[in-house]
Amino acid sequence: DTSKTACPADPAFGSQKITVDFTQGASSVFTEAAGANVQYGAKGAVFTISEAGQAPSFTSNNYLFFGTVEVTMQVAPGQGIVSTFFLESDDLDEIDWEWLGGADKNSFGQSNFFSSHDMTYGVNEIDIPVSSPQTEMHTYTIDWSPTQLVWKVDGVALRTLPYAGNENVYPQTPMQIKLGTWCGGCSSANGTVEWAGGAPDWSQAPFIAYYQKVTIQDSSNGVANAVSYQYTDESGTKGSIKINTGNAGFVEPNSSAAKPTATTMSSVVSSASSSTSSAAGAQSTGTAVSPTTAKSATSAAAASTGSLASANSGSATSSSSTSSTTGSGSSSTPSPVQGEAGRTSAANLALAVPLMLALVVL
Repeated sequence: DTSKTACPADPAFGSQKITVDFTQGASSVFTEAAGANVQYGAKGAVFTISEAGQAPSFTSNNYLFFGTVEVTMQVAPGQGIVSTFFLESDDLDEIDWEWLGGADKNSFGQSNFFSSHDMTYGVNEIDIPVSSPQTEMHTYTIDWSPTQLVWKVDGVALRTLPYAGNENVYPQTPMQIKLGTWCGGCSSANGTVEWAGGAPDWSQAPFIAYYQKVTIQDSSNGVANAVSYQYTDESGTKGSIKINTGNAGFVEPNSSAAKPTATTMSSVVSSASSSTSSAAGAQSTGTAVSPTTAKSATSAAAASTGSLASANSGSATSSSSTSSTTGSGSSSTPSPVQGEAGRTSAANLALAVPLMLALVVL
């Protein structure tokens, strides 16, 4: 709670580039939600939903303050099932990738962002075309710098949000990485069920998402050797974050489990990234362009909510919903991934229960 005067410092990933290969087993870079029962195999971490109430998820133990996160994954099929990869700060800034599991949703992912200064839902989401995300592995990127925010698929920039002109809504406080799969169609909130595509058909279970690899580069807002980030006031601006430095850098917690470590690290000089994108003319929510447009470096026009050139039809629309955070957590049954703060309308705010996480020391 950043409204408190003595918030503890958030541990930084720091200068090292970190690669987590879940095909090699668990990594203590992430904490697994209680009761998640994540397994590991040739396709990586296996997030399984077999019945209502299951919501396997991971949350990183460290934070990045601008930088790049790449996740190679195959999303879960199934009407009403939601797969997620997003960044979220203590101040509830948020940057999202989401995928819906319905058969009619197997051609796009949803990009979204929220700021602690503006939690209004329904204005920032844009669908981005993806080829068969439910049956194929793809690498999804959030490239977040002080000057722009870029969503990429397989290395191709498909949406860009510039900081200039969006200062009051731009996510700009240190973020954790969150991965999760949950049942939006199980919600008691009708808007969430509608957005997720309806109630699941449990005769088709289990519904499985595979998280294969995560690559993390924390740019620490251009400061080398960051060890932690500290809020100095309640403004929620990047200028309010104090960067504590030192020589330790990121150190993966000691592993006592009989699993091979999935984490490798390489030394990288920390600097504020300056992502490039072919998208131009972005307005308040950024511009999304088709893979063809992005590769040919031609610009796409943006409307007030951003524009999207579909790879198949030349157009697409962003979907709407009321909330993607539902359910309640317990020490044995995980709740849906908390985050998606901007999705929770005032009417449904009471339904959003923080995720109960248990530390797994690997």
